[in-house]
Amino acid sequence: GCRSSLAKILADQGRRAEALREYRQVLAARERLLGSEDLEVARTRGELAGVLNAAAQYREAEKCSREAQPVLEKSLGPEHPETLSNQSHLAIALGFQGKYEAALSGLLAVLAIRERVLGESHPSVPMTCLNLARLMGGAQHFEEALPYAQRAEKGLTAALGKDHEETRFARILLHQLDLEVAGRKK
Repeated sequence: GCRSSLAKILADQGRRAEALREYRQVLAARERLLGSEDLEVARTRGELAGVLNAAAQYREAEKCSREAQPVLEKSLGPEHPETLSNQSHLAIALGFQGKYEAALSGLLAVLAIRERVLGESHPSVPMTCLNLARLMGGAQHFEEALPYAQRAEKGLTAALGKDHEETRFARILLHQLDLEVAGRKK
């Protein structure tokens, strides 16, 4: 509905506090009207999880993603883009809570499915590579992160252009990882 669209617009504008308020209100109303196992409720939970991750509220993002995932898988299938997006939100939340192995496993699974189903050139593939590079770099696995950062930078440049904020972030991360790897070889 309109409130859900408003929440998405606010999130896209980086107005996280307002987006969180709107998503929470939409979720509460949908749960009341539709029940917790409804697809629209799961979709709202998944969208809320993404904004919660951006707002560094990782425990709540994990909870929302975990509650949404079974409904999304049952209703849309395990390889549907929305299901994979929610799985990615869950992995990111886990990674920022220090649950590295679970996060890595989740993101690698998402990447494999996206590569197979959507193809290498789809923008969600380099975005997943960027999330993997960020996760691995944060865990100080710099050499393992480097190829994912390279793929992310190349793919995002092709998909979004060299000046897009995600492409710029990938370029910065790639540079930082290059410096870390070079510093360790000295």
